[in-house]
Amino acid sequence: MTSVDTARFQERKHACYVTPSDWDQVAWEKTRPEHGKLRAVKILHLLPPDGLHLDVGTGNGDGTLVMAQYKKTVGVEYGQKSLQLAADKGLLVYQADARDLPFESNLFSSLTCLDVLEHIQDPEIAVREMARVLKDGGILILQTPKKEEFKERLLLTVRRLGIIKQKQPYDSPLPHQTILQLLADAGFSILKESRTRYWADNPLDRLISISHLFYCRIRKS
Repeated sequence: MTSVDTARFQERKHACYVTPSDWDQVAWEKTRPEHGKLRAVKILHLLPPDGLHLDVGTGNGDGTLVMAQYKKTVGVEYGQKSLQLAADKGLLVYQADARDLPFESNLFSSLTCLDVLEHIQDPEIAVREMARVLKDGGILILQTPKKEEFKERLLLTVRRLGIIKQKQPYDSPLPHQTILQLLADAGFSILKESRTRYWADNPLDRLISISHLFYCRIRKS
């Protein structure tokens, strides 16, 4: 693929922004494959089989690898350590900021962003970038927890009390209405919305770990 401009990737310098080095502190090498694989398996039936697919927030590549076996897939990842783990799996991956994707417009037929948006500062910019790189009629599958879910309210409380520390940088789920507005503002129409559980090591955590899945289409004309 020749439609990538790696020079567009610029690490955010402002002190308030999470940087790739922050993400390199996450123990990616210890992440169980189920975390990524089961997310990907659940959404495969929603992907159009033709065209090129982009996975935003590849992580260590376990889920992206599942998608790549279904259709031609490109991944982007912010951190260097996780990017290397994904590349070692034979995936085509680029280091990139979701708010500044290094691809030409109207390139991809489908795009996944699975439990990633809550880790992105300025999520409205990231959603607009996803819309930009999708073709007219392209499919976005966005999965993210909403702020109102019990687990998210519980985590916020225990973090404020200092009982546990945040494991991943900028873990800030959005209110449901905000997610809907971001999608609408970027030109997406929601074809289907559903709740889904995601895999976690601890059975109790797995029971209450719920994200919302938004199956969307972009119309540009």
